Order: sequence, then structure tokens, then C-alpha cells
Amino acid sequence: THDVQNPEMIRMARLLRGTDPFAIAAALIFGAMVFDALDGKIARMAKLTSEFGAQLDSLCDIVSFGVAPAYLVFVEALSSGIFRRSRYAWVCAVLYVICAALRLARFNVETEPDEDSHMYFSGLPTPAAAGVIAGLAIVGANFPLTAPWAARIMPFAAVILAGLMISQIRYVHLLNALFRGKKPFTYLVLLVFVMFVVLVAGEYTEVVVLFAFAAYMGSGPVAGFARTLARWFGRRPAAA
Repeated sequence: THDVQNPEMIRMARLLRGTDPFAIAAALIFGAMVFDALDGKIARMAKLTSEFGAQLDSLCDIVSFGVAPAYLVFVEALSSGIFRRSRYAWVCAVLYVICAALRLARFNVETEPDEDSHMYFSGLPTPAAAGVIAGLAIVGANFPLTAPWAARIMPFAAVILAGLMISQIRYVHLLNALFRGKKPFTYLVLLVFVMFVVLVAGEYTEVVVLFAFAAYMGSGPVAGFARTLARWFGRRPAAA
């Protein structure tokens, strides 16, 4: 590795040795999602919720789902050589961080204190946006042949994700939609099917995870477009 001067060749050598730091960073971002999903519920169960904890949670979110993915975007953009000037990589990364901060600030202002009471988000949630970035990084790290295109896609994906985070597009709250209240039998079938797909994916689990986050990213615009068509044709949109 030390004898190679080409950054792309250095990256490929790291991938083949299994020591790519981008995979570790992406795995830590996914780990942060697990803790982010549990911390509020544990605090409410223990009756230890406070305004300080809410603000600290947002601070952790901006680091885990804003700064960390943006740094991945910046480094990947430079290593791929897609931009002739580093300033463009800076623009993509900084824009992502700014929009993630605005998304979290709006969430704190507009959302009720009881997070379990709402079923939709206004704008793409920051963990979902970070999941797309981390998914691209971990797919590129585990599949060397995909590493070049994953690194080239990441800056443009960051710009799209930044716009979706500060948009007014409605996204369903998956955890509340799937686990709160009485659900029909089809929900159980769907959950079993998803678990089956993840288990049988085997060595392609990373690809399945990436497509899952990408599908959620596109679900908001697609559902909004469907509701718009339903209004145009005078029909009520079906429940999601």
C-alpha cells in the first residue's frame, strides 16, 4: 500500500485487506441509530425525561447523523477525484450538515413532547438520511467493485438528502406505524417477510440495508405525488 501513490489504488488495497475505516464509520452510524431509537423510550420508562435530555439528544443527533455522514461524504468525494476542486466537496458536506441541523431544530419546535404520539415526520428524518450515506459507504467497503461508483454517488446523494430533510414532504414514522395500536394480520406477514429477506440475503445484507433506506427516502415523494394525483382526479388517497 505504501508504494502506491494513486488514492484509488490505496483505497482498493485497504478494501482487499478488510481494514477500510469507512466501513467502521458506517457501522458506528448504524449503531447510533439503535441508541437513538432506544434512549427516549428508556428515559420515559424510567420517568427521567427532561428538557436537558431533549437538547442533549439533539446535540448527539447532529453529530451522529449530521457531522459524521458529512465527513464521509467529504473524504469520499476527495478520494474519488470526482471534483477538480475540493471546494465542491466542502459545499456538499457543509450543505448536508446545515440542513440536518435545521431539520432537528424544526423537529424540536414542531413535534409534541411525547414522540410516540405522532405518526408522520415533516421532512426526511436525519437518521434515515444518514442511513443512505452510511449504506453507500459500507457497500463500497464490502464490495470492492462497487467502491468507485459508491464514492461518486455519495456527494450528489448528500445534496438530495439535504433538500429532503428541510422539505415539507411527509414521511411515515415507521416504528409507531408498525408497533403502536392494533394492527391487521398483514403487518405480521410483512414483518416476517422483511426478516426473511434480511436473513437470506447472506453476504448481500449490506445491499439490502442500503436499498431499504433508499426506498424509505423515496417513499415520501412517491406518496405525496400519489396524494396529488388523487386530489386531481377527485379521489381520496388510500391510507398508507
